[in-house]
Amino acid sequence: FNDLREYYLGIFGLIDYFHFNSENTKNEFERFLDINGAVLPISHKNIADNRKKKVYNGNYPLKISFLGPLDIYKGFPLLRETVNRLLSIDQNNWELNVYGNNAELVLEPGESNHIRFHGRYQHDELENIFDNTDVLIVPSVWKETFGFIGLEALSYGVPVIVSNHVGFKDILRDGETGIIFDPDTKELETILEKLINDRNILKKMNHNI
Repeated sequence: FNDLREYYLGIFGLIDYFHFNSENTKNEFERFLDINGAVLPISHKNIADNRKKKVYNGNYPLKISFLGPLDIYKGFPLLRETVNRLLSIDQNNWELNVYGNNAELVLEPGESNHIRFHGRYQHDELENIFDNTDVLIVPSVWKETFGFIGLEALSYGVPVIVSNHVGFKDILRDGETGIIFDPDTKELETILEKLINDRNILKKMNHNI
């Protein structure tokens, strides 16, 4: 480990100015190194402007999407616990669609009416996925340098609820194009309960995007 550390310190010592892809990355590097640099959010060539005006109708279930593996670090267990808390207080006007998982989890009877696993997806399926999404949740509990899935959601006009551990949060306007939250079930529960009961919040965010 020490040899590897010295190897990277040697490389970093040759760099005059760093391009950080998020404040998260910049803050982590600056904890250990005396360096100069700027934050420049990133993109990739497959992200295009596909923004659409969306219709939000409170008479129908709120369509929540989660894209990614079901691992702890990606925050799916936190999200699952949160939606179960909603069910426990009779907030059931929602559905959670999960994409990108390799295997389904065994759901409790109450959950199975609201959570659906769609398995892995291809990039060319994103339009259909986001057409069927009112809000995307990126609830990572470990720090991520950026996170393209949030940017892809915005490119389709979909508001994003993102944990403050995800570098993508830098390009959101909190409360205007999405919501930034501490990865905590109670805070996320409060956010989702508001969106279930007032779809105009998401309508305004979609308009702002």
